Amino acid sequence: MAGELDNVRSIILDSAAESAALIRESLGEMINAGGKLLRPALVLLAGWYGGKNQETLGALAASVEMLHMATLVHDDVLDDAPTRRGKPALHVTVGAKAAILIGDYLFARCFTLLDSLKNREIGLHAARAVERICDGEIRQDTERYSLDVSMRSYLRRIFAKTAVLITASMELGAEHGEAWPEDVQRFRRIGYNLGMGFQVVDDLLDFTGTENRTGKPLGRDLTAGIFTAPVIYTLAGPRGRDLRELLASPPYKRRDRDAAVSLILKGDGIEQSRRLAKSYTRRALKEIETLEKGETRSLLAALANSLLVREI
Repeated sequence: MAGELDNVRSIILDSAAESAALIRESLGEMINAGGKLLRPALVLLAGWYGGKNQETLGALAASVEMLHMATLVHDDVLDDAPTRRGKPALHVTVGAKAAILIGDYLFARCFTLLDSLKNREIGLHAARAVERICDGEIRQDTERYSLDVSMRSYLRRIFAKTAVLITASMELGAEHGEAWPEDVQRFRRIGYNLGMGFQVVDDLLDFTGTENRTGKPLGRDLTAGIFTAPVIYTLAGPRGRDLRELLASPPYKRRDRDAAVSLILKGDGIEQSRRLAKSYTRRALKEIETLEKGETRSLLAALANSLLVREI
């Protein structure tokens, strides 16, 4: 898919050709920062399956990636994240004000590009995805440092944070390619399970990975009071009382954070989180197997395995 994804990069950069120099330079750095371009890849795969409107499929994939880039820029500002993919975050290099405006610019360009496709339903799908992402960010913020956060609340949060846009990528691609309605629903389910599993694995790597591998400091979510599956499972287990005591008084001193991470790694929360990720992996692969044999099915199966078996 390298050639197709290079085309997506070109569309994004060309869309900002007449914008301010700071916007052009920032987009160039972001698009070439080594991201996987997962979402546009999923748009392309689902669109190829339908087989129609191929000449504008790249524009749809580019618009989805710009939407994703916008959410990352705003998230990093809100979280005051120092790095993104192992490099200084945009707001660190250009300032918070400029970063927010660049994020806004990306949202606007995304919907301008979507409008060029002349498909009202696709535009509405993208708008609803943004609504859910914003709702999820607010919910996450209100739940920070809550030791009583439930697994149900966590799953709802990671759907809004990650799975909603991955689901939309596959659904939009299939709709744009004019796949049969039942196939559009298959791609929606594949996207949902890929997105949920992907985020659970990412949350696992926050404890079991390395900074070089993840591109961000380990335990960052825990430090920020964002309690993910490993924390929630551990709190509900035999080591829960000890962990609760360590997390009861934020902000956390480094020794308390390190002790909490150590406790989580020794408990069964990691293994329970692995089982959760595996369950989404199995569901995604089961849905992929229902597609007709061909390039899309083969590439999706390979992609699912490479994404969801990073840690499990």
